[in-house]
Amino acid sequence: MFSGSGCIPGQCSSPRETQVAMNKRKHKGSLLRLLILVLLLAGALQVYRWSRTNDPRFYLFLQSRPGRVLARIFHWGSAAAQAIPEDKPAEELTETERAVMKKMREKLLARQARYRLVTAEGRELTGWIVESNSQYVVFEEKYGASGALQIRIPAAKISILERLPARIPPITYRDIRFQMEFPSMQFYKKPPYSILTDESYFHVERSVRTLQELHTEFMRYFRPLLSRRNSPLPSLQVLFFSDEEQFHRYQKRYCRIPEPTAGFYSPTLRRLVIYNEKRSGWLRDLEEDLRKSAEESGLSTPQAALRKRKIERALLHEAEEKTFVTLRHEGAHQLFFAYGVHSDFRVENDWLIEGLAVFMETRPAGRKDPRRVSTLRKAAEKNRLIPLKRLMDYRHVRGFLALGSSAKVELAYCQAWALVHYLMSDPGRRNAFFEYIRYVRDPRHLREILHSSRLDLLARFLRSTPEKTAREYRSYISRL
Repeated sequence: MFSGSGCIPGQCSSPRETQVAMNKRKHKGSLLRLLILVLLLAGALQVYRWSRTNDPRFYLFLQSRPGRVLARIFHWGSAAAQAIPEDKPAEELTETERAVMKKMREKLLARQARYRLVTAEGRELTGWIVESNSQYVVFEEKYGASGALQIRIPAAKISILERLPARIPPITYRDIRFQMEFPSMQFYKKPPYSILTDESYFHVERSVRTLQELHTEFMRYFRPLLSRRNSPLPSLQVLFFSDEEQFHRYQKRYCRIPEPTAGFYSPTLRRLVIYNEKRSGWLRDLEEDLRKSAEESGLSTPQAALRKRKIERALLHEAEEKTFVTLRHEGAHQLFFAYGVHSDFRVENDWLIEGLAVFMETRPAGRKDPRRVSTLRKAAEKNRLIPLKRLMDYRHVRGFLALGSSAKVELAYCQAWALVHYLMSDPGRRNAFFEYIRYVRDPRHLREILHSSRLDLLARFLRSTPEKTAREYRSYISRL
């Protein structure tokens, strides 16, 4: 039987009891929300600490869904955290993207040589026929926006004249977006490289040859370490500025901590960025100082003018060589990341990342650099070499540049190069070194790696002890 209030006798709660129960539920809810906020704050602080210490767990976090969301909110790695796919079906392209791709194809076709001509002396030319008859051929070689050269060749001196097939490399979706980002720059496609630049044709051609040579040498040394050999060949993007200020603006936008360098590789953008040091501020300052010095000394003789021109040519040559050393060094970083030799979560310490790049920057790769050998010998004589354990455990968001003085930075680069050179110089050590690289880049071993000395780990793969490895490394430096 129900009472008039609708309550079952003995089971009704008083209004006071109901209020107490509601307050308890609210209190528990508030505590739960507070706990969640504390945990989120603690997590955020931990991620922030990882980002400041360049911890590999920070980069692993960025690969997760929450990490990608936070990367867009806080501009970690810039807007490029949203990776652009290598390719996309044609039907999914927008009208603008289709128009850009069509224009890119037209420019590549217009730039492609139509004929191959071989003279009786064996000289080979590729270009265009401007005029031809039974007596001669006027042949033209084009140099992009830098001009063209026409040569009149007698028919009797032509050994081969054949038409070349009209083929251009495929343009990927990343290429299209690359061009859309810099619509005023010239696009060049020299597989596996996609290049955008406002530089001269001649400088681009030499840069391409340098990069393709580097790619060939990289494959010869490090093919066994490629972890993406079964995936499509990555599009290796190169952005080449002619203007130093433009480069530094771009660097400031996309580098976490911009440094005074002539180039950089961004794993986030998957792009090599460089500028021509022949147009750099330091070179202009030196040339101005040279001009003022000549004026103040009153040297206006032909001998003085000749000496001034020689110095200017030497400065230009030095600037050009610095550009191409930077191109090989940063291009090596690009290859080690693009082909998966390095991990996606940056577990490798600075000695390995920089040591491999310096190993590749000489021509040919792996050559002993006299300047670095001299630096190492002087440091060894003065007992100033960085202890091997300290070198291998060193890790900073700014890399070796955080060491401070230029002498310390240079020594760290030299020692990292010497260590890689030591490991690569013997087949047995090289195999052990490659096994070490495979082990370190495997995320399943991250916990052990974070709590281990890198020297201890390397010595284990070399079947040696840390002390013996350090002694042999120092002995190798003395024999360089």
